[in-house]
Parts: sequence; C-alpha cells; structure tokens
Amino acid sequence: MILFYGCWSDSGHFMYNRHGATPRWNKREGGVTDRFEAVVPWGFRVDGHLAPRTGGGGEAPNGVAGFHQNVAWVSCPGEEVWSALSWWDNSVDKRGGSCATFLADRRCTPSELLTEAQEAFPQIFARFKYAIILPVYS
Repeated sequence: MILFYGCWSDSGHFMYNRHGATPRWNKREGGVTDRFEAVVPWGFRVDGHLAPRTGGGGEAPNGVAGFHQNVAWVSCPGEEVWSALSWWDNSVDKRGGSCATFLADRRCTPSELLTEAQEAFPQIFARFKYAIILPVYS
C-alpha cells in the first residue's frame, strides 16, 4: 500500500490513497477507522515533522526529501515496517509548513518509494515544478 499526505487539489493536508479517497483500516478490536494517526508509526507527525530542515532550523527548499523508516505502533497488526519520503511543498498551499509525504507499509529505499509514488500519484507529481532530491541512503 502507498499513501499520500498533503494537499490533493486545494489547501488542507489530509491522507489519501491512490484514488484520492481517505484510506480505511480494520481495527484490531473490530470496526473500521479512517484515523491514519492510529495506524502509521509517526501519527500526526507526518504533518510537517518528516520533511527536512536546514541547519538553522528553517524549511529546506521544496523538493529536498527526508527519508524515514520505523516499526509501526502496537495498534498495527504485527511488527510492520513503514517507509516515508517527505519534503516541503508549496505547489498548492503557499503557507509555510506545507509538505508532501508519501508512505509505504513496508521497507524500501528512497528511490523505490519515489518511483512507486510517481506511478500511483501522477496527478500530484504533475504539479511539482521542482526536482525531487533524494537523501543518500545505504
């Protein structure tokens, strides 16, 4: 599964699946939730805390990506590994703190995640007028 957190077509950051819909997950105790913060390991921190900052603490330029991997919280079944690629993005929301974050529910490299995100969300990548600069990862 791959997800996008950011602005789809207007201001406001939300979690989306490849169809532009809010994803839903089965909860352990039954029922369904659309609360991504209960499923992804970074919770609400996907909103502006995964994109890189400059040495002075400010936002890095649009497209300079940060990469993260983490074992999911206990609310997720098993000990799943998630990967996230995030950068500052003002292509829709011009305010500071606007980010684009792509998440995969597995271990992958930054380039693998970027390629899959480009295939799953071509309409999002079409609006980026800057290069995506991946972090060095080994």
